[in-house]
Amino acid sequence: MKRLTGRAPDGTAYQYNMGGTNAAIDRLAAYEDTGLEPEEISIRRWIPVTERVPEENGRYLVRYKRDIVLDYTEVHDDEVRIMRFFVGTGWRYPFLCQPELRAAEQQTVTHWMPLPILPSEG
Repeated sequence: MKRLTGRAPDGTAYQYNMGGTNAAIDRLAAYEDTGLEPEEISIRRWIPVTERVPEENGRYLVRYKRDIVLDYTEVHDDEVRIMRFFVGTGWRYPFLCQPELRAAEQQTVTHWMPLPILPSEG
């Protein structure tokens, strides 16, 4: 994104002269139309588990590497799905699966992000 503003060394914000005030106002209006708070926007990215893991138990969207070995068949792939995270325990599927499948599958979560906010009625 091309910035329309900058910060002076003392922290004071200023506008670059690129499109005038209307361009800055249009971009601000587009942001406000999302209905999101700044902290909600900053968390909408894939977070590497090497950087940090969730601080609370809950369901999260995750990207993980999966290795399955069943009856001499091996599957290695990357997937995205919703998983549960438990502080102190780690990642778990949000459902119970067959014990033999659970034993045969090794998964490594590499990235995660909070689930999006559910749509409001209407």
